[in-house]
Amino acid sequence: MRAGTVPHRPRPRKLPRKLDEKQGNLVKWWPAGKIQSLMRIEIPISQQLDHEWAHNEPGFFHVSKMTPADQQEVTAAYYGMVELIDDQVGRILTALEETGQRERTIVLFMSDHGEMLGDHGLYLKGPHFYESSIHVPVVLSWPDRFQSNLQADGLIELVDLAPTLLAAAGEPIPASMQGRSLLPILSGEHNPTEHRDYVYCEYYNAWTHHRSYGTMMRTRDQKIVVYHGVEDGELYDLARDPDEFNNLYEQPDHAELRHQLLKRAFDA
Repeated sequence: MRAGTVPHRPRPRKLPRKLDEKQGNLVKWWPAGKIQSLMRIEIPISQQLDHEWAHNEPGFFHVSKMTPADQQEVTAAYYGMVELIDDQVGRILTALEETGQRERTIVLFMSDHGEMLGDHGLYLKGPHFYESSIHVPVVLSWPDRFQSNLQADGLIELVDLAPTLLAAAGEPIPASMQGRSLLPILSGEHNPTEHRDYVYCEYYNAWTHHRSYGTMMRTRDQKIVVYHGVEDGELYDLARDPDEFNNLYEQPDHAELRHQLLKRAFDA
């Protein structure tokens, strides 16, 4: 759920005591200069802009001026937002239990995108395809039909949710739908580690990043990002570099892999 912009962005507020106590244990934020040196090549222009102002929006989060205390406060505020949603989802589940509807109700929890929250020196979202932004939770529950305590680590896309709900309701899935139903996995009929060979994301000239066009394709162990109309690109070996700091896009010894993944991205 989204209500305006307040719960959608981690704006500092007075925090609950238990969150105040957590601030000393929050993940450390790395400054943009450190990030750039770790990536070993010039970072895309959109990220350079967002290292100054979050989401390239002057007057909002002045990222380059944030102190460690500012960064901790924003992170704690975000934790507070997560806790708020957790509490409200709990209220919904309690109401379903108390009214006898839980066993025959499909509960779906998901998010449209993640939050950078200082990772790679970035806040909010944007034309960035790091795991912090694109790897979102998907939790489904239906006691009457779905297996309980099933964890699936296969690759899925949000477009898979609509055909899943149609299949669960016994309705036909239109041939024009790009998504693939998760029902065989949820019912225990299919291997939960196998669903898609890759996932695909796009950023298309949105909001404060004018003329920013990006395409990403991610397999289980590799990720390629193409920024259209410019020379910028990213290529990561996720098995060896899960935090995505070693950009291999311009590395000569990875030219053939880049060519193969570019072709797969175009064919996706």
